[in-house]
Amino acid sequence: MRYLVILILSACGFRPMYATDNSRALQQAADIHIAPVSGFDGQHGIKLRNEVERNLRADNNGERARYTLRIRMSQPRSQDYTLSKQGTASSYLITISADYSIIDNSIGRAVHSDTVNHSLSYGVLVDKYSTEMLRIETINLIIKNLANQISSGTLGFLSMRP
Repeated sequence: MRYLVILILSACGFRPMYATDNSRALQQAADIHIAPVSGFDGQHGIKLRNEVERNLRADNNGERARYTLRIRMSQPRSQDYTLSKQGTASSYLITISADYSIIDNSIGRAVHSDTVNHSLSYGVLVDKYSTEMLRIETINLIIKNLANQISSGTLGFLSMRP
């Protein structure tokens, strides 16, 4: 019965009032140039840039683009999160932040900027190789989350533009 109601409501064009239409923002995002990420090492900057580009479906037109997205990513900050009875760290907390700005190429200055950050922890294992793999995967997950935050902020800004 519930599926029948959903089917009927969707067929009549019903749309929840909290739903947003990002189609215009996504069209504008396609006309954005994403500059190479500065700050943290190149490999992670490339991952962040590729994730943002994928999220925004940007064509990366370079000089012809209306906007340029500049991102600066910080070095990961790692701190002991939990100490074992022996006084050694049993998990670490990694935090990475990124500053981004959207430059309107027609006026040559930033029209929007923000800072995003994300933290995740990982456990220390007996095997050093496994612990290193956990650290790398934690950084990759943080980068993916930062890309989602930057993409959301960019789309939010573009949806407010004429």
